[in-house]
Amino acid sequence: MSDSRVLELQRQIEAEKVREEKLKRLEDDARQLEQLTARADEVRMGAARARAENEVKDKARTAYLVAGGSLQEFNEDWPAIRREVLRERAMGTVQPKRLRRTTL
Repeated sequence: MSDSRVLELQRQIEAEKVREEKLKRLEDDARQLEQLTARADEVRMGAARARAENEVKDKARTAYLVAGGSLQEFNEDWPAIRREVLRERAMGTVQPKRLRRTTL
């Protein structure tokens, strides 16, 4: 085999190594992008859940205060109200909005 042929084969081998390294970097970048995208989706979903819970809490607080309850009482009762709302949603038995406070 001639020296020029050997040099050409060596250049081809080097070029192939460079392509493989670029491909590996691209695959690594794609994998990292997928992970970042998944994390961003988790953050967005968490923010959406927090907004939804704040909306529910705001509506419940308003109804509680209109019915004559105090803000302090609402804050004390909120964990139980929240559990009930979550239970109703999970069981698919969401009832019409009703005030759970029986005494004023």
